[in-house]
Amino acid sequence: MTTQPSSVLNDLGIFLMAGRVKDPSVALTEGEDADRLGFRRAWLSERYDLKEAGAVLSGVAARTSRLEVGTGVLATGSRHPLLTAALAATMHTMYGGRFVLGLGRSDAIYLRGQSIPNHNLEQFKDYVLIVRRLLDGETVGYDGPLGHYDAVRLADLPQARPPIWSIIRGGPKASRLAAEIADGVMLQPFTTVAAAADAVRRIRSARTELGLDAAIRICLPVISACDLDEAQTVAITKARLVTYVQMPDNAKIYANQNHWDPEVMRRVQEHELFRDLSRANADQVFHREQLLGPAALIPDQWIEESCAMGSPAECVATLQRYRDVGIDEFALYGTTPAQNASLVAAWRAHSDIANRRVPTPVTVSAPAAEGSAEP
Repeated sequence: MTTQPSSVLNDLGIFLMAGRVKDPSVALTEGEDADRLGFRRAWLSERYDLKEAGAVLSGVAARTSRLEVGTGVLATGSRHPLLTAALAATMHTMYGGRFVLGLGRSDAIYLRGQSIPNHNLEQFKDYVLIVRRLLDGETVGYDGPLGHYDAVRLADLPQARPPIWSIIRGGPKASRLAAEIADGVMLQPFTTVAAAADAVRRIRSARTELGLDAAIRICLPVISACDLDEAQTVAITKARLVTYVQMPDNAKIYANQNHWDPEVMRRVQEHELFRDLSRANADQVFHREQLLGPAALIPDQWIEESCAMGSPAECVATLQRYRDVGIDEFALYGTTPAQNASLVAAWRAHSDIANRRVPTPVTVSAPAAEGSAEP
């Protein structure tokens, strides 16, 4: 018997193929599972090996009917803006308006050694505006921080411009810029509730100051480990966080925004496993299961206050705390759609209760007198 697809949850998405992969075709199965379970969007963090965004997301979109697909993140330094606009136009038109173009500056350390520039905020702004103008049908001439472009244009246009999202860490400057130029904003994983509240406030306030409406969508990637054993949970949460804080620039951001102890992150960076790395960061050298040594240095509290773990009820409670401070939707991260089936069901039930209208109280009148005209 064929399982009927669940209705779409408008505030729940998921990242496909989190981390390094050996077989990108698993994204097709994950995408089908996400579509069947009722996830709204499936995101992909592009890597420059077996995770090229256009190839993977096109396959996922072709195998699904409702699922939106998005780049989260496509580094602006990796492509000429015309190629990015062409990717967005093609995907959005080919798959019935189901594409979201998520753009970000990426990380200088992550891009080191790959001959891909890490754009500053000024360059990023110009890049996004150029892509937006191209998708709107303009011919763009540009001479500025990004370089020189002479009369660039799309000869054929999408039926509608796909939404452009800004992928940021949530700091003041990036939040204000995202509020100005983006249709949606995605924050970074391992963001605490308090840090998420700060980012939401910055983005919403900037929209008001800029005279823009408050309709911008704010999404938070949340590492999820629902109903998993301790070993799996450690690999998915602590070992993944190691790959973030092992990079000094990232560690500073988490220290500032989450108020996490920089000394702990320094000890992670100085772990013997990271001596004489062949690449600039651990994420490009190790798989999560190889990082359990430095992962033991990560405090339990950091994971508890930034990840959805434990029973479905505990995970739902975590997500609701973020909703309470203004997060509009989530992108579960680190586990597959199938691994999150119990969490999806619990969140669906929780949302149904939260959205259920309280019935209007019925006033019961005294019985009508005999012979009255009332029925």
